[in-house]
Amino acid sequence: MADESGGRLDLNLLAIFDAIMCEGSLTKAGKRLGMTQSAVSHALSRLRDATGGDPLFERTGRGMRPTPAAQAMYEKVREALDMLRASVRAPGAFAPERDERTFVIGLPFGFDAIVTPALARRFGDKSRIKFRIASHRAKAALAELRIGETSLAFDYEVPETPGFRATEVINDPLVLISRRGHPQLHAGVTRELFQTLCHVGLAWNSDSSPSPITERLSTLGMARRVAYQVPCFTTIPAVVETSNIVGVLPRRIARQCSRWFAVEMHDVPDGIFRLPVYMVWHESFDDDEGHVWLRRMLHEVCDAL
Repeated sequence: MADESGGRLDLNLLAIFDAIMCEGSLTKAGKRLGMTQSAVSHALSRLRDATGGDPLFERTGRGMRPTPAAQAMYEKVREALDMLRASVRAPGAFAPERDERTFVIGLPFGFDAIVTPALARRFGDKSRIKFRIASHRAKAALAELRIGETSLAFDYEVPETPGFRATEVINDPLVLISRRGHPQLHAGVTRELFQTLCHVGLAWNSDSSPSPITERLSTLGMARRVAYQVPCFTTIPAVVETSNIVGVLPRRIARQCSRWFAVEMHDVPDGIFRLPVYMVWHESFDDDEGHVWLRRMLHEVCDAL
């Protein structure tokens, strides 16, 4: 691609453009790339000149908003950069017993407490493979997944963004947990009782958006009287075991929690309602042998939980 002076376009400018599109901020893009904000701003000016002079971003109170010109060029830039990144990844057979590699796995809060111990049991302290667990969902890490900063992530939704793969790894029913011997639950849980009990729930995001559990219960027309909200699944049983407060968890997490806390499980009324969990990655890693091994291994770990 030639710039307006007939020279060749610096491909680094496209990588900087991609980072700004992903981050929505010159400062955050610079942090990702190891550049100062002023250097990113200067590179953006060069790219604007090289692509005809049309503004590519507008400053807003929340960062940088892409203009129609930026939106129009982004898809082709993204595809080109993905192809380049995929082409320079090291080829060759992957052998976990021989190769040294660090996999970054994004896990929603709570699942890290059951998946990470399972990895430790499987590999012990002798493995050459390293794992770094990040506490975010795939939805929050799409840019990192695309460029490989995060290997894969778990989420409760399939991404709508083109270029991402998703496969279901867990499909658990929701269960109610209570302290052992809860005085109101000896005869089971009715819909009326479920909605009368005091609950501890999950504060999913800082923007107060409802948790996946709240969203799924609402489709059954079931509301909860939530008196406490906590940021992590595993805080819920810690609250429940000390009082008559109850909580709702996916069965697999609840089963693990019943081994660590003095809690017991009860079926949620009106039938079994499930909370699927998906493994998400970028399509550019489809044929990466290490990544193929990682996906297969995590399927086995989740099946065994």
